[in-house]
Parts: sequence; C-alpha cells; structure tokens
Amino acid sequence: MRITGEKSLSSFMKIFINSLILIAFVSLLLLPFITEYYMKIVYYNESSKIYYFILFCLYLSGSLSVVILIQLKRIFNSLKLLDPFVSSNVSSLSIISKCCFFISLIYIPKLFILNSLMTVAIIFVFVIASIFTLILSEVFNQAVIYKKENDYTI
Repeated sequence: MRITGEKSLSSFMKIFINSLILIAFVSLLLLPFITEYYMKIVYYNESSKIYYFILFCLYLSGSLSVVILIQLKRIFNSLKLLDPFVSSNVSSLSIISKCCFFISLIYIPKLFILNSLMTVAIIFVFVIASIFTLILSEVFNQAVIYKKENDYTI
C-alpha cells in the first residue's frame, strides 16, 4: 500500500480524521449531558462545583483536540499532494505542540481537585506529545530549508 498520494494511507487517514472531527463536535455538544450522567453514577455526593470544573476542563481540552485534528488534516493534505516538506506543516506541528502542552496544563489542577490515575496519564502523554511534535516541527523546518536550497540549485 502506498503511503502518500491519491488512494493511499494518507488519504485514508484524512477520511479517518474527518470522522474524528465530526465525533468530537458531537461529543462537545453532548458533553453537559454525558458529564452529568457520569457525575450521578461516580460522584453522586459531590457538589455542582466539581461538575462545572470537570465540564470546563473537558470543553477546553476537547476544543484543543479539535484544533489538533484540524492541523493533522492539513498535514495529511500535504502528504496527499506529495509535498510534505512545506512551511505550513512546520506551523501545523508547532500548533499541535502548543495545544498538547496546554492540554497537559489544563489537567494539572485536576490532580489536586479530583485526582485519578487517568489524569496523571493524560498529563504525561500530552507533555511527551508536545515535546515530540516540537522536535518534529524543527526537523521539518530543517527539511524545508534544505528543500528550498535544493530547489534553487541547478
């Protein structure tokens, strides 16, 4: 199976990411109902302040996740066009890195208010993802520079 171009893995991933964006928007719309149901089952004696705190965290991280998916879609568009080393991919990776870092920051207060192993895992995974995409952004930036120099060479 081909990785880039038409009818390739990158084309499939673009369709998959579009599906995830749709699911994310529906989830964000249904979030108050899902969170209220979850709170009744798990934290039936907790106050409504925790409900609003969780809802706030989920809306912020969910919105940033949609931004990440949109940036991934942009990257896969360039793969489909067989042109991955462009400055727009560098900026997309940089935006993804910042979003991952902010998601990890969102969940740090949750450690002190409503701690769980999953919260620790989310913070760890998104910090690592932020560092990884920041490094990948710099690698792509260097590739763009080399590509431009190569294009100018006869």
